[in-house]
Amino acid sequence: MAGMSDASVANYLEVKVNTTIIADIETVTGFAQNANIIEFFNYGNKFSRKLVGSSSVDPLELTCTYVPESASYKALEKLRADGVRAEVVITMFENPTKLNGNTLTMTAVVGSKSISTEFDTQRTVAWTLAIDGGVTEGVKA
Repeated sequence: MAGMSDASVANYLEVKVNTTIIADIETVTGFAQNANIIEFFNYGNKFSRKLVGSSSVDPLELTCTYVPESASYKALEKLRADGVRAEVVITMFENPTKLNGNTLTMTAVVGSKSISTEFDTQRTVAWTLAIDGGVTEGVKA
């Protein structure tokens, strides 16, 4: 299998948490990778200096259609209630054939959920996953 070799539409995506494929996804956001910048000053220098310290990853937020009887809702709710880590694999496919794509793999803890219901819209649930460690980019196997 090969990775994505050109720009592609974001519609072709799969999110798997442990062995469960998450259904009814509306948005996937977050997981920005950040470095802690250490700024310090020395006498006699006009400008400060910078060093790179440790790094962190922002939380991943999954917004899904609210279907509490679905397998994916139940799996995420159990992880949230139990407070245990899970492997999260996001696969971004190049096109509808799903032959080529790239992956983002991480370990995360479901930290929160928020149910939203507004007039004349479908109900949604937003799951916030705290990333434990880093994110590994790869090519779909």
